[in-house]
Amino acid sequence: MTSILMISLITATSVYPRSPQKAVLYSLLIPGGGQFYTKRYLRGIIIAVGEIGLGYNAYINHREGDSDKRDQYLYYLAYLIGFSMADAYVGALVYNFDLQMDKERLKLGMRLRW
Repeated sequence: MTSILMISLITATSVYPRSPQKAVLYSLLIPGGGQFYTKRYLRGIIIAVGEIGLGYNAYINHREGDSDKRDQYLYYLAYLIGFSMADAYVGALVYNFDLQMDKERLKLGMRLRW
C-alpha cells in the first residue's frame, strides 16, 4: 500500500515539469520571465524591477552623455541578467522537488555507542 501511494504522489507532482531551456530563454527575453515561469513570483518581481531600473538609468546616463555611468549600469544589467538566467535554470530543475517528501524514510536521531 505504501509503495502504491508513493508512486501516485510521484506521478502527481511530475505531471507538469518545467523546462530549464524555456526558463533560461524566458529569463533572457523578458525581465523576470524565467522566475515567473517557474512560479517564483517574488524573485521575478525583484529581478524585473532591477533590470528595468538598471536599463532606465543606463538610458538616462546615455542621454546626458555620461558614458562611464552608462557603462557601469550596463555591466550591472548584464550581471543581473546572467544571475536571472542561472536562477531560472536552477528553479526549473528543482521545480516540484521540495513539494513532496517521503516521511517514512526520513529519520532523525542520534546513536551512541560505548
